[in-house]
Amino acid sequence: MIKESFLVRVLVVDDEPFIALTIKKILTNLGYLQTDIAHSEQKAKQIITNQKIDLAILDINLNGNEEGINLAKKCLALQIPFFYVSSYTDTKTLDKALETAPGAYVIKPFLEANIYSAIELTIGKKANEVDPVITIKDAGEYYRIKQSAILYIKADDVYIEIVTDTKRHLIRDSIKNFLLQFNESILIKVHRTYAINLHNISKATANSVFIGEKEIPVSRTYKQNLFDRL
Repeated sequence: MIKESFLVRVLVVDDEPFIALTIKKILTNLGYLQTDIAHSEQKAKQIITNQKIDLAILDINLNGNEEGINLAKKCLALQIPFFYVSSYTDTKTLDKALETAPGAYVIKPFLEANIYSAIELTIGKKANEVDPVITIKDAGEYYRIKQSAILYIKADDVYIEIVTDTKRHLIRDSIKNFLLQFNESILIKVHRTYAINLHNISKATANSVFIGEKEIPVSRTYKQNLFDRL
């Protein structure tokens, strides 16, 4: 199945032309039609610097050195998602590679499915950093909820009610524990029994905030933090 990803520009870095072209062919089959190839660290840096790269696929060992890891650090600095394709499986190399937090690590030789999975993991990881997603179980069914979809959370004894823009979920948890899984700069506590999404505030008064038409109390303990964020 071809993926609708034609606007994604991918950089493939590998000093073996056959492998680089093989990866490019796989990308084309998957619908990634804008692919650049570099066989050296210097060429890769030129492309990264002068073009808008959305995803980088890096070989670790270029011309006998770990230049791929240097490129990964540059990608990190420029916030470019990346993953490794390498024949190296020794602990020392893996430890160095994992220190750069790649989206995935594909071992050579690889299949098309391996590249596809690595792309999905890498792009998914990047998206999740921007808008974290959590899976919850509500009434025997599983739901995936994005942080941006949450309007507010209300505590009720040992349960919390998670109110989104489409549904209300009731799960056994505490607000404090639930918030640990998300970005604290967006979801914050405003009362002993309430947490809100700052991006969804429609109005604020001295002692309350409104999420749409819903008025939520703001206690003295959390008031200063809330208004500092606003």
